[in-house]
Amino acid sequence: MDDYGRLCVQLVILKTFFRKIKFFFERSVLEGSWTQLLIIIFAIALVSFLGGLSAYWLTAEFEHWNKAVWWAFLRLTDPGYLGDDQGTILRTISTILTIIGYVLFMGTLVALMTQWMWRLVRSLEEGRTPLSLKGHIVLAGLDQRTPEMIKEMLLSDTRLNQFLRRFRQSKLNVVVLTSRPGIEAVQMLKSELGSLWSRGQVIVRLGRASDPDDLERVDIINSAVMLIPQVENTQGDARASTILAALNHVLKKYDHPGPLVVAEFDQIESTQIVHAFPKINCEPLQNKSIITKILAQSIKHAGLAKIFMELLSHRDGHEIYIKEFKEIVGMSLKEAECYFENVLPLGILRKTNQGSELLLEPDTIINETDKPLFMAQDSNSIQVSHHPHQQKPRIELSSLKLPEVRSRDVLIIGDQEKAKAIQHELSSYTDFQAKVDVVQDYSIVNLKNYNKIVILPLRSQSLRSDEVDQLTIHKFFMLRALLSKLDHHPDILVELESPTAAETFADENRCDVIVPAYISSHLIAHVGLRRELSQVFEEVLGPNGCDMTLYHASVYNIELPKTYTFGELKSIVRSYGHVLIGFRIALDENRHKRRVDLAPHSNSEYQLTDNDRLIILH
Repeated sequence: MDDYGRLCVQLVILKTFFRKIKFFFERSVLEGSWTQLLIIIFAIALVSFLGGLSAYWLTAEFEHWNKAVWWAFLRLTDPGYLGDDQGTILRTISTILTIIGYVLFMGTLVALMTQWMWRLVRSLEEGRTPLSLKGHIVLAGLDQRTPEMIKEMLLSDTRLNQFLRRFRQSKLNVVVLTSRPGIEAVQMLKSELGSLWSRGQVIVRLGRASDPDDLERVDIINSAVMLIPQVENTQGDARASTILAALNHVLKKYDHPGPLVVAEFDQIESTQIVHAFPKINCEPLQNKSIITKILAQSIKHAGLAKIFMELLSHRDGHEIYIKEFKEIVGMSLKEAECYFENVLPLGILRKTNQGSELLLEPDTIINETDKPLFMAQDSNSIQVSHHPHQQKPRIELSSLKLPEVRSRDVLIIGDQEKAKAIQHELSSYTDFQAKVDVVQDYSIVNLKNYNKIVILPLRSQSLRSDEVDQLTIHKFFMLRALLSKLDHHPDILVELESPTAAETFADENRCDVIVPAYISSHLIAHVGLRRELSQVFEEVLGPNGCDMTLYHASVYNIELPKTYTFGELKSIVRSYGHVLIGFRIALDENRHKRRVDLAPHSNSEYQLTDNDRLIILH
């Protein structure tokens, strides 16, 4: 091999050596802050050693090389020594060392500390730190319903106070366990919660609820409640089952009873999975059937959608409460009703061998174990009076005059699977017959043939909830424009994904809006605060529970037009075993514009007309 060849080989070897050095340096720097600090310390030691040896060999100022190294270290670390040296060579070395010191200390070291602090803050913001709490609520997952759940819990003053007293806490702590990056999740919750946002109360942790280690990080053992809602774009029931399995593993590991678990299931058959985990105290919710019934009843009676939305929020008027009074034990429901003026007693929830049953009959005697239900604007207004009032009917009671079976032609536009469930619910009604057509494109049908039109959202994995609402709203206004051209004005029911989008329909007189996400958020949040409400919601709103109906006053043999107080009408309706919860008042002759009055004061007077309807629970 000639000289040129040997030179090329040596260059390749040298290049390979430097490449290995570079690679080793890269891996060392990326190891972490401590490795980076060790590299800087090594660099300082190396520069001090080389600088000291240079001063020792090139000058006669030092008796021993170790003193020269110490001299170099002082010049490297402290610029204040720069003017103390004598001689050109020594001053040159001192200047070079001082400049290198600026780079190592003021540059590299400060950069390292800044980067370390940034990583630390970033890690804390992402929510990787284990929690140490007690009596908190763990919310598994984050989607557009999560802020609504948190709002409902924070605004539920009475139930929240009872919850805090039960677990001896001064404030509610909600921990959101999500796979979404912590900073992004915090920004989303902060934006949606507005003034309710508090970093000390709403805590975000990065992780998966199906991972036992992540459950331990949120201190699941010491939590009071764990909420497992259906999260969009996930395998709903399978996800809930996996989370229950992970929680069961943690509870067995620590031999601890754990929190109350409120799990939302999509299919009613999936609720049986809770029996596979007897160690878990689980309350399964099947909100899909409740929402299907609400949609069906809203098709049956225009205006009911608004009533359901009001009953299922602390921010929009009336709410259903459980409150017990020793004073009314032993009384009949009709007698007990006279002891409450500003609120509306609905009935009693009584335990049975099969679960619970809601009793509305006026002669039902209230037992000590019964739980009375009331409709009121807040729990504090539910007070028993020491001076009962008696509202006597001013008419002679006779048999109930149920209306004839009504028939309606219904057009459902959208999701066919949900439309089938609604159709099945409608077919169970004996006083209402619905001929239902289901389409995705309304241009292929004659809209004049229908009395009621329902617009269901078409969900897609590729669309966000707000984008789904945009398409639904666009479809509604296109449909309304077409109906105006046809001079046909049927009642329209629209299902939306978010409550914010519902504000678009505030001035639409012949349009009802249902937001299932809003309803299910309320149900799961309030069952988490008070478990008994699961039975209440099932009895009042569930498929096998009570029905909410709009009846004409003539059904109860009430003469029209005539002025009555709400207390008088309530007493008349109660005599038939039904509960009057309010009125739907027609504000114009065509009944295009309606007002809903729920649970007015007993002395409030109403002059009912032929177009008005009684809102009945039976």
